[in-house]
Amino acid sequence: MEVAKKCPAIGKAWATVEYLSGDAREKAMARLMEKVHRDRISQMHDSLMDGVELGMQRGRMETQYDIARSLLRMKIPFDGIADATGLPLAEVNRLAAEQDAL
Repeated sequence: MEVAKKCPAIGKAWATVEYLSGDAREKAMARLMEKVHRDRISQMHDSLMDGVELGMQRGRMETQYDIARSLLRMKIPFDGIADATGLPLAEVNRLAAEQDAL
């Protein structure tokens, strides 16, 4: 369009008209692709957050076990260790047997 080259405002208006009158199927496809992209980003974020939570949970458990081992070395009664760490008594017994084997 010759007039659009001479007048930038007309060129801009013409581009808007072309955009608004574009193929509805193409627009639907573009919206769908954008949704898929946003969903993938959301899934990656959720996976990352799940991994962070899992790592934190594992760290808390390792701390419980480290404390239990220290209390075992101090000859604290097993039921007291279970209360202090939140570990089941059976797990404290297993840790004690493990330390005895070393």
